[in-house]
Amino acid sequence: MREPRVECPQCKKKMQPGYLLERGDRNRLGATHWVEGVPERSFWKGLSVKNRRVLSVVSFRCEACGYLESYARP
Repeated sequence: MREPRVECPQCKKKMQPGYLLERGDRNRLGATHWVEGVPERSFWKGLSVKNRRVLSVVSFRCEACGYLESYARP
């Protein structure tokens, strides 16, 4: 798997690591996740992730132009 860029593909300036924040149940904060497959509704949980691969998302933001690039690594 390729390494994330540390140079912005748009303007060639430095990119800084970070993450995208999500609000979950009862407004609890958490990081964004990637879930394989198409969304499947769950009565109790909103969306079901049972038996699916779930990966944390890491993002990089360009300090100059604000471009975002995200990765979901195992």
